Amino acid sequence: MTAAGRGIAQADLAGRFVYRFEGDALRNNIVHRICGIGQFTLDAAGQVSGSHTSSGMPLQGSVKTGVLVGTYVLTGEMLLGSDASLGDADIAFRSETPGLDSVDGKFRFAIAGAPDRLWLMSTGATIMGKPEPINIAELVIIEAIRMAGS
Repeated sequence: MTAAGRGIAQADLAGRFVYRFEGDALRNNIVHRICGIGQFTLDAAGQVSGSHTSSGMPLQGSVKTGVLVGTYVLTGEMLLGSDASLGDADIAFRSETPGLDSVDGKFRFAIAGAPDRLWLMSTGATIMGKPEPINIAELVIIEAIRMAGS
């Protein structure tokens, strides 16, 4: 049965979620493994705000600086599609860590059985704040779970 068949609407997704993510990103032509945890609030209109901490390290070469750790503030939107089974998200991750880029991330998401659990996968990313847009190769999966009582 689809989410539409269960009568799930955009407003049903509203609440506070915690999430974890992992994946790979290409930085300076070197693949980096990335992971992190965070939280976001999703309102009934699909607006997202929150924060996360991520860490990453290159999968080849030397690691002179150790694991890169960054904190980010996020804003954007997550909107269900017309059939209410899948949706799209556009989220800006603004870096609070000197030397780490801010990123505009695009995602596809699914309701994982009930609106208390969401799965997201990356579909594109662009570095923000540069004179010319810089697309980056990033493949990330995210699992978000609604906090109790929200």
